[in-house]
Amino acid sequence: MNTQKCLQIKDLEERLACLAEKYQELTEQISRERDLVTSDENESLYFLQTEREFISKQIAITKRRIQLQQRMGQNKDKALEKVEVGCCIKLKNHSHDLEVCIVSACDARPTDGLVSNLSPIGKAAMGRSLGEEILVESPRGQVPYRIEEIRYM
Repeated sequence: MNTQKCLQIKDLEERLACLAEKYQELTEQISRERDLVTSDENESLYFLQTEREFISKQIAITKRRIQLQQRMGQNKDKALEKVEVGCCIKLKNHSHDLEVCIVSACDARPTDGLVSNLSPIGKAAMGRSLGEEILVESPRGQVPYRIEEIRYM
């Protein structure tokens, strides 16, 4: 299976298995390529090593996402004291209410209410407590909100 097909798999456990299989294939190809070539300046060898390095990073990212999902599942019934990745928050200010879930950058879909921990809302809310006032950066300046609720997704 090619690398892009692995990355399109939605189930993280299946994606991880696919990436691990691809990593093993590349390792075997690199070994065969090294046996055929006496110089490390082989373009094919360089390409294989680069792709294997990319796969290795994708494996690490996928493992972190699996760990986060497991942690969120274990803590679903726990009351949250502080905003962290994997929780949903209800924000309120003088003109409107806002509800978003804080996720990692690779899982963000703002139109669906999933905002990155690196977004202006995520940065302002991370580590903050229930009832705390936050200031969210916007093109029109800072917008104040109060954290009304913190819960797991």
